[in-house]
Amino acid sequence: FKAYNDEIAEAKGVVKEVDRLIKSGTDPKDICILFRTNGQSISFENELAISKIPFYSPRTNFFKSEAVKITLAYLRLMVEPDNVDALRLAVKTPPRNITDSYIQNKINLARDNNMPLAECFYSEDASDDAIEFANLMGMLRRFSKRSPVDAIAAIMAMTECSKYVTVSSSPDSSAQEMENLLLSQARQFDSIVGFLSHLNLLKTTGNDEEEGVRLLTIHSAKGMEFPIVFLVGIADGIFPARTSTEVAHE
Repeated sequence: FKAYNDEIAEAKGVVKEVDRLIKSGTDPKDICILFRTNGQSISFENELAISKIPFYSPRTNFFKSEAVKITLAYLRLMVEPDNVDALRLAVKTPPRNITDSYIQNKINLARDNNMPLAECFYSEDASDDAIEFANLMGMLRRFSKRSPVDAIAAIMAMTECSKYVTVSSSPDSSAQEMENLLLSQARQFDSIVGFLSHLNLLKTTGNDEEEGVRLLTIHSAKGMEFPIVFLVGIADGIFPARTSTEVAHE
């Protein structure tokens, strides 16, 4: 057993040992990090991503959630207002009477006249929905220098996009639950740009189901075997659960 002051220190220590094992010849897929609850995996995912160690965590499936994709599109537009891919996704939720051809027309207008894309939505032929979207983005960009948590909270409040989407990552998860997972990631960052860069890194390293280090809950790991296992998050009331210790005392 090795004790740590907090979960971040524990994640750094465990990942450092994982890195040493891999460099000494251990296959990453032979290593498993076990914890009690899904929320405990965040620090380990972050440290593995920073160390560029391939891993797989079922939690990273939240990237497939439509609610998360749309929230990230709005977030990206807050710091990259001319991002065409983010615009095409964000403008569709909530539903607006803005056609693909209209969007393409504005993209062409911005490109041909070297104009900011957002300004093109205020053109003479702009529909009420187009102006509403442009106004919304103007309000959201006021949060571009705020923390990612503040920015995401503003997006969720102003767009209410979770009301309009289905969740594709898991039939057992709601759009709100997916957004909460996104918020839990965002709490560790001070800037939107830094947060988005980290998410790109997570998507690159965190989906290697075949060859990566596995991050699993004790429950989901039943029946599986790994040569090397790190049992983390051992603390009173968490692991073992408080109810388990109470039963044992009885």
